[in-house]
Amino acid sequence: MSDIMSRGFRTGTAAAKEAAKSKSFNRIDFFKLSDGETTYVRFLNDAWELITVDMHNMVPTKPKPEDWEGDNWPKVTSVVCRNTKMGDGLPLFGDCYVESSGMRNPRDESKPFPTASRTWAVGVIREPVFGDGSEKMGGEAQKGKRVGFRDSTKEVDEIKDGKPTGKKIKVKEFVLFTMGWQNFFGAVEGAAQAYGTILDRDFQIIRDGEGLKTDYKVVGLDPTRGFDLRDPAVAAKYGITIDLNTLDADGNPKKTYPEDIDISKLVMDKADADYFARFIDPTKSSTNGKPAVVKPVTDASVDQLAAMAARISNIPVRPPVVEPFPPDEAYESAYPAEAINFEE
Repeated sequence: MSDIMSRGFRTGTAAAKEAAKSKSFNRIDFFKLSDGETTYVRFLNDAWELITVDMHNMVPTKPKPEDWEGDNWPKVTSVVCRNTKMGDGLPLFGDCYVESSGMRNPRDESKPFPTASRTWAVGVIREPVFGDGSEKMGGEAQKGKRVGFRDSTKEVDEIKDGKPTGKKIKVKEFVLFTMGWQNFFGAVEGAAQAYGTILDRDFQIIRDGEGLKTDYKVVGLDPTRGFDLRDPAVAAKYGITIDLNTLDADGNPKKTYPEDIDISKLVMDKADADYFARFIDPTKSSTNGKPAVVKPVTDASVDQLAAMAARISNIPVRPPVVEPFPPDEAYESAYPAEAINFEE
């Protein structure tokens, strides 16, 4: 692997068959919230890592292929537009079937199929912890009150060699955000500008409305004492590696993510030619066959991907780097907080 793994569009070149064998692909779902619901999340990407692309949502799929097992063939899917303009103004690949085929807007046949700008990030759902009267949780004064958060977990089928083993395993509840700027990530950027990062605290998210009238209230809570994901030791709890000694041109540290929570790879999967061929382009056939979990291979070469890494259009927020990360005592002194992180 080259150093394009460091940030932005790193590679997205994991082989489909090998990716399908990994049990870890059960770990991530798209973020969903119903009208009136509230949830809590810890973002795993800082503001400077977020990726914004053009997307086509609710694209009708082609007929289910004969080799597809089961009845779970999707009627619609979402794809990253392969004509997404990068930081240098050039398209990602320059050949998007949704646009070149003349697909029409299902709501208005006189218009082309809609394109929407969406920003991507990965987070982990958090659940509040309430005081039980014990000294560890603040004593009687905090009994019944929210004293901190812990990672939410879920049970999934264990997958080995592309097949379920019949066993259940517990994994962290990771979620993938593909949200708009005005009604979601604008508030996240505001937090980044106010606090210098979005990795030192949990966020409360409330959904208000449905359909085109949906709005989200995204509020940064108190920083969590000793649990800042800029700290390599904390990031390692999620499989993230941070090299504080290797900085990019903007002074940000080199970060490496597990494949299943690497947003650059997740973006590339949805822009991949094989994904288009498998689900929406009737003129082409998938080259991968049917993987147990669809995890396509990008059609870009390593050199092309390296060029993409330099071109990716990220949100222009550059929080300061903490190097070295302060010990707990110094951190707590500089950032007094009430929230506490609880291990599972």
